[in-house]
Amino acid sequence: MAAALGGGGRIIHAGAGTSGRLGALDAAEWPPTFGVAPGRVLACVAGGSAALTGAVEGAEDDAAAGARASAELGLGSADLIVGISASGSAPWLLALLAGARERGARRALISAAPSPLADPALLRIELDLGAELLAGSTRLAAATATHRVLQRASCLCAVELGWIHRGRMVELRPTNEKLRARARRIVAELARIPAEEAARALARSEDDIKVAIVSAALRLPIDEARRRLAVAGRRLSAFEELA
Repeated sequence: MAAALGGGGRIIHAGAGTSGRLGALDAAEWPPTFGVAPGRVLACVAGGSAALTGAVEGAEDDAAAGARASAELGLGSADLIVGISASGSAPWLLALLAGARERGARRALISAAPSPLADPALLRIELDLGAELLAGSTRLAAATATHRVLQRASCLCAVELGWIHRGRMVELRPTNEKLRARARRIVAELARIPAEEAARALARSEDDIKVAIVSAALRLPIDEARRRLAVAGRRLSAFEELA
């Protein structure tokens, strides 16, 4: 994930049914939580947008549609496809992953069973869950475990790329009052300043949390803080005062 986003590529979650919905749920959280631009992390769901809110029977069996989806995504070598399939064998997804391989994209598969896909470069994450409480209902244990894997992976990716610092969401986009309050707390805590001063720093930085932190902690004008942060690759860990 970090290699894809750090290299200018995209992360694309792909799946059918509950698996596809989990991918869409995870993808939707990246922009507000980590400041990822729209279109950098997205979801491709068998059956299209209608499958997000209702079952589209037979969509997971449509291998031809999976192949078309792979072509329509315009995949390249910088992209990463994260396939999600509890059974590891949904024809729609296998066809999409095969197309991704042909186009040179990175590939991973999260499943609760071995996959028949012959792809030595495929990163396989097989969840050892045992039997479902309700036989065959993979929206239960398999879905819960898959959701946790996606959550952990996104957070680890964000740490790797410097989007999380000391357990705070420093690339957060404060787009509502709750998030604006959180942004003020983050700046106050990491720059070790009062909340009122944090609010002023955020206003001067146009709600760029990292710039506000560097400016306040190092007592720098906003433009100089922005310049130093850019030189450091926008990593707060590069500043001794914030390490």
